[in-house]
Amino acid sequence: MMQYTTLADLIVWTLVSFGITLCVTRGKILHPIREKILRTSTHLGQLVQCPMCFGFWVGVSLSLLWRSVSGNCILDGFYSLSINSLLYFLSWHLALKDGSV
Repeated sequence: MMQYTTLADLIVWTLVSFGITLCVTRGKILHPIREKILRTSTHLGQLVQCPMCFGFWVGVSLSLLWRSVSGNCILDGFYSLSINSLLYFLSWHLALKDGSV
């Protein structure tokens, strides 16, 4: 498992994690797939609609398949869950302040 050594690498890992999570849980293009998964399985449907839940598994997956932030895939999952939740709620709050939404 490769561990990050620079702040730039950590930022890239964080943005990739957030991008995947946001695209899957809230992206319009994947909405029909989320709905189909929800009709097929309630548990998986809830997973693909929850940024916190899905963010955890994205972090674990990135750690195992690409690079690790901490050297431990479970810790990477919790890091991803935390940072994705923070970025999601921050972006949601900022979007609500925008009059065009």
